[in-house]
Amino acid sequence: MNSDPDRMNKALNRTPMGKFGKPVDIGHAAVFLASEAASYITGVSLRVDGGNAIGF
Repeated sequence: MNSDPDRMNKALNRTPMGKFGKPVDIGHAAVFLASEAASYITGVSLRVDGGNAIGF
């Protein structure tokens, strides 16, 4: 993305949180899903995308 500022700005503009995710964001989701707090969660797709999916 850094080599294509137009593409980067387009992606950021359609992401409600206004920033790109970091590897730690995925890690937090994985730890949550592996925890007792998620013991009753089954068969879902957990989007860790800062709301980007609703921007389409």
